[in-house]
Amino acid sequence: MSIPSSRTPSATLSAVFEPSSIAVYGASSDPNKIGGRPLRYLKELGFKGKLYAINPARDTVQGVRAYPGVAAIDGDLDLAVIAVPAESVLAALQDCVVKGVKGAVVLSSGFSEVGSKGAQMQAAITALARSSGMRILGPNCLGFVNGAQGISVTFSPSRELRWPQLGTIGFVTQSGAFGSHSAAVCCNRGLNLGMWITTGNEADIDIADCILFLAEDSHTAVIAGYIEGCRDAPKLAAALDCARRNGKQVVLLKAGTSDAGVAAVASHTAVLAGRDELFDAFLRQHGVIRVRSVDELLDTAYACAPGIWPASARAAIISTSGGVGVIMADAAIDGGLIVDPLPVAAQDKIRAMIPFAGTRNPIDTTAQMVNDITLVSKCFEAVIEGSDTDIIVTHMSFIGYDTALMDELSGPLFALRRKYPDKLFILSMLCEMNMRRRFEDAGFLLFEDPSRAVQAAVKCSMAAEFVREGVAPVDAVDKAAMPVMRRAMSNEYEVKKMLRAAGIPVAAEAVVTSVEEAVAQARAIGFPVVMKVVSRDIPHKTEMGGVLLNVASVEAVAAGFQELHARARVAAPHATLEGILVARQIVGGVETIAGIVNDPVLGPFVMFGLGGIFTEVFSDVVFRRAPFGIGQAGKMIRELRSFSVLDGARGRPRANLAALAETLCRLSQLAAANAGTIESMDINPLIACPDAVYAVDAMVVASIESAQESKR
Repeated sequence: MSIPSSRTPSATLSAVFEPSSIAVYGASSDPNKIGGRPLRYLKELGFKGKLYAINPARDTVQGVRAYPGVAAIDGDLDLAVIAVPAESVLAALQDCVVKGVKGAVVLSSGFSEVGSKGAQMQAAITALARSSGMRILGPNCLGFVNGAQGISVTFSPSRELRWPQLGTIGFVTQSGAFGSHSAAVCCNRGLNLGMWITTGNEADIDIADCILFLAEDSHTAVIAGYIEGCRDAPKLAAALDCARRNGKQVVLLKAGTSDAGVAAVASHTAVLAGRDELFDAFLRQHGVIRVRSVDELLDTAYACAPGIWPASARAAIISTSGGVGVIMADAAIDGGLIVDPLPVAAQDKIRAMIPFAGTRNPIDTTAQMVNDITLVSKCFEAVIEGSDTDIIVTHMSFIGYDTALMDELSGPLFALRRKYPDKLFILSMLCEMNMRRRFEDAGFLLFEDPSRAVQAAVKCSMAAEFVREGVAPVDAVDKAAMPVMRRAMSNEYEVKKMLRAAGIPVAAEAVVTSVEEAVAQARAIGFPVVMKVVSRDIPHKTEMGGVLLNVASVEAVAAGFQELHARARVAAPHATLEGILVARQIVGGVETIAGIVNDPVLGPFVMFGLGGIFTEVFSDVVFRRAPFGIGQAGKMIRELRSFSVLDGARGRPRANLAALAETLCRLSQLAAANAGTIESMDINPLIACPDAVYAVDAMVVASIESAQESKR
């Protein structure tokens, strides 16, 4: 269930994540117990607000005055931290509602994660949050840390590590254990982790709420997180779009790659649309960089935090080692960076300084740089001034441990950084933490591993593209202008009538039930024609010989009519034959496939790819969550690996890309209007010609509700 719109703004979470007064239920005098650690951490971190302990058996807990319940506390209370047995949680929350507490963090476990009884108790917590307006984080979570305000509401031992007071990395996770581990890794690496939130079972506050809060938090520059799924896709999309508008890159590690539940649907679109592919498309559509490991997650968050977005993907690789330079160049190209040769003049300038240098790109400076450290900045400047490079990735090995060399090097490099503030400078270099901080403060990114340095450049380039693209505008769906399927479509002809009503071009065609009608329609349409079996019981006609192409004469039409009837009786003797379709044959275009698939959580998507018999073999398809505009449709087309086939490769006629984008846009409107009625739809082939686009064949699988309605 979605949180009502009146409670979705991030302002409602201020009392939770930025409280001025906190009470800890189940406060323990043992600072290492679940009820003791939050109290201890709040004191150690220097929480400046009012702090209370709730423990009816004690007068003080860890030096903090104790109360039997929140009702005994004078004045307003922002946040209650609940660390009591599961059976006592609801009563504690009800006391908080009576007191007027604005928010609660439930650390206690024993809810939906343990069975039906726990699920019932969690449902009661959700109902209480909905009816009262009190925001609740958890249950079964590890709480949160807000370093900027000295707030640590967690029992995670990772809090034992020192976190910065004003970190720029905001971290949110649906897994407490994963979040605790990631926080420890951040601290070990010295990363600027600021706000850290675990959502647990998400009885009320979910990951979308937290992303929205971080998107509007003044201290947060980049949002990293771990996600397994979402309950409210529109709310998550809105939160991600807010982060994008505010210039904060979101980086997520999404777990789960199962496509169970869709492979059983009898359409190409659904088979190709595993759940993970849809979530991947959803994240990319909303400007999220998806990663696959903790290292990649934290590397990307670190790289994106400064907000230096290169103007292009053009990169220069500079290395003291030729071999390492080649490895880096390979990784850069594999990641989509452009590693073009330097212009001749720039190469000559470098060679004049370093005669034995490899100057093409990657640039091998050899060990000569150690003999004359001033060559480093001179080489950098030669590359920048002499080319259109926007990304410079440099491997300098362990030179960072030589303090004298680094002192000599830092001045010229820092001057370059100031001179070219829009360029992305990444160093692969070993050095002490103090030296690392000096270079980071000057605007450089540092990595020990050259391959990770290159991957950081790839991710920053990706983020830069998201920034340039911005939040894509989406037109509202006018359901009155779109046909809505009221019952299960029985055959191809009916499906294409719906497509035509949605503004999607369909070739001239008619269903006939006699030879005479077939001949008359073929003459009216014009030869050659296509003839097909029409039956709700035969969704895949080609496999049973139910399609005749290049029918070019009256005699061939008459014979074809009889032949198709005979084939249908043999291949599907129990099928109801509704007639024969006679249609104009479209020639000279590229066969593509388009379709709709409706995910039960994420909603309707449009799929597009090359069509024909190899659709499932090559799986060169892309997805977009519907609805979307012309701009997204155009990007969708160009994301195909085989886009050149549509764009006139090897002298082929160029498809009408504008008409194709318009068709996909209209299909997305149709998908959104039928989110509750269409389970999946295929248009295969959708033929893209130089002059227009035509839906040549189509089938639909109705949702359960729509199918049941059609049987009544």
